[in-house]
This record gives sequence, structure tokens and C-alpha cells, in this order.
Amino acid sequence: MSKAVKSRKIWTVVGLVAVLLGWGLIAILRDGEVPNTVGGEGQPSSMVVENGQHDEDRETVLGASNDEQDGVADPEIAISAGLTPAEQFEAQQRLREDLLGLPSGEAIALILEYLDSGQDQSFRLPFKVGKGGLLKSAPSLRVWMLDTLEEVDLATATGYAETIFDFSDVADEWAIALRSTCLGREDTNGKLSDVDADYLEGRALELLGNSDWQQELSGGYLESFDIVPFLSREVLIDTMCGLFKSEGPIGHAAYISLNKTVTLNPESIEAVLPSMRRATIDARVRGQFVAQSNPSIPSQREFLDEWHLSAGNDELEGFFSVFPVLTQIANYSLYDTSFSRGQIASNYNSRLLSSSRLLNGWKAKASSDVNKEQIQAAFDRIQKAIK
Repeated sequence: MSKAVKSRKIWTVVGLVAVLLGWGLIAILRDGEVPNTVGGEGQPSSMVVENGQHDEDRETVLGASNDEQDGVADPEIAISAGLTPAEQFEAQQRLREDLLGLPSGEAIALILEYLDSGQDQSFRLPFKVGKGGLLKSAPSLRVWMLDTLEEVDLATATGYAETIFDFSDVADEWAIALRSTCLGREDTNGKLSDVDADYLEGRALELLGNSDWQQELSGGYLESFDIVPFLSREVLIDTMCGLFKSEGPIGHAAYISLNKTVTLNPESIEAVLPSMRRATIDARVRGQFVAQSNPSIPSQREFLDEWHLSAGNDELEGFFSVFPVLTQIANYSLYDTSFSRGQIASNYNSRLLSSSRLLNGWKAKASSDVNKEQIQAAFDRIQKAIK
């Protein structure tokens, strides 16, 4: 199949989705015109760019009402008149497969042409993370194309992320751009320099702290909370502890983020615990987080010994109710691309044995009968679990 035919096939797939959803992308690409359209998931895109640069003369308000913009299809009508979610999912997969089948230079050019047009269209699909941090489905065509760009060429995606940071006001796009930047700036050992980590921290704070995105939640915004365990930086942990106290999805996502932070890196509890105390998070919850510490690590054993002597009764109660925690992580991460399903605490028996020895030492120094009973109950639970 020639390159020209392959390109036409790809844009036929995009055009099929576009036409059924209420707009003609093929005509747009042929005519070179960029009419106003509707932002992904009902959110304004407010970004029109040319060759990666902002063009003030071409800027439009891409989320205005139909009364303000002629010829813009109502998003609800467009979606209800289009493909079913299953058909939309299939179209997204076909589009990605065809783009990946092109020479990378041609695929990059096609994707950037679309992204630079400022176009977008909503889908009735979730922002769903899959293996390797790539999306399994996306709520908008722009997000899907950004995700695909990273798979086609990480360096280009990393560079284009700056355009997203500068001009996009869509949380889902920021979440993908942040991931591309994380991966694109890692060295050959998968490590970030201090300068790059500082930069990512700043962008993450902009994303997590955006009050508009907190009010109108999207899947990408909530998935972006995984940047905290990925970077494990104190200021991000503080931010997450503040969000932890929010009601609804934000508070739940913050809990998961902090839980991942101490699960994947038990030593991070030494930063998480003080932050939780400053945020006045419930003492029993704090104790349950401390219970994820790994006493088989010498520095962790030392931390636990010191904490046990100074912790309040409520923190101790929370700790003994669940210790030791050997959490199994069941979901993919947008930023930790090395994660695989079914990941569980390593050295299971080793951690149980070291936990048993820790409690034996504490039992001998217990300051009260209540404390002794708590220690004994946790000790007995561990003995039953040792294989």
C-alpha cells in the first residue's frame, strides 16, 4: 500500500468518526480551514496553534455557545447521533493502528497537523490507563492523538508537551503532556536529573492545584494524582494531603495516590506522616499508613522504633489494626510505566518475619497492658500468615 493511500485510509477513519459525530475533518484538512468546534468532554480547548506556536490572529474561543458560533454542532446532539461507545472504541483503536503502521515521520506530520488545527471532539469513552501508561481509551480525539504521538515518537511528544502546557486549558491534555515529559526527560537508567524533577514538580503543582479542574473533574485530572508516587516530592505530598480531606472523587483519588506512594516506596512514609499531621488527617488513618513501613529495611526499622515511642494512642491503634500491610496494587499508572498487574510486596515472608521480630522487641518494652494486647494481637496475626 502506498504512503498516499495509507494516509487517506487513516483520515478516512478519523473522518468517519468526525462525520458521524457532526463535523467533517476530511473537508477541514483539504480546505485548510479551522472552524470553531467543541472541546473534549464539554470543556473548552481555547487553543489554536500553528507549527507549535500560538497564533493570536487565529485564536478562537473554542467552547462558546452555539448562539455565539455559527455552524457548531451541539455536542450532545452530535454524540447521540454518532457511534455507540463500542464503535467509538473500535475507531480509536483502528486509528492508532493505522498511524503506527506509517513511517514515523509521516505519522508525526499527520498527528501534528491535527493537533495544530485546534480541533477536538468528545467521545463517550473514559480516560482509561492501560499497560505501559498508555491509554486504552480517551474521552476526546485530541487526547487520543496526543497519547498516540508519544507512542509514535517520544521526543516529538516531549517537545509538543510544552505547547500543551503553554496554551491548553484541558486537564486531560495536561495529564498526557506531563507523562510525555516524565518519560522524555528520563536518562537511560530511567532516572530524572534534579533540574528535570524540579521542572516536573512545578508543572504537576499547576495541574493538581487548578481550581477550575477541581470543580469540573475529568478522568485525566484524577489519574494525574499518580505523579505524586512517581516523583515522591515533599511539596507534592503536601498538596495531596491537602486534597485528601476533600469530599468525593478528589479525596478518594488523593488517598489512593498517598497509598501508592508509601506502597511503592515504604521509606516515603517519613515524608508522608509529617505532612498528614500538618493537614490534621485522622490519627488512626495516619497509623494505618505507617503500617505500610518495611521493617526489613534497616532505616525503616529505626524509623518505626522511634515512631512507636512517640506516637499517640490513636495512631498506635490504627497501626496495630492492620500491621503489616502488604498491599497488592491492582491498577495501572499513568506515570509508572514499569508497573504490571498483580504487583505485590516483594519478599512476603521476609517482611512478615521482620515484622514479627519488631513486635517482639516492642512487647518487651510495652508501657501498658493495652499496648501489650495490641502488640500481641498483631503478632498473632502475623504468625498465622507466615508460610
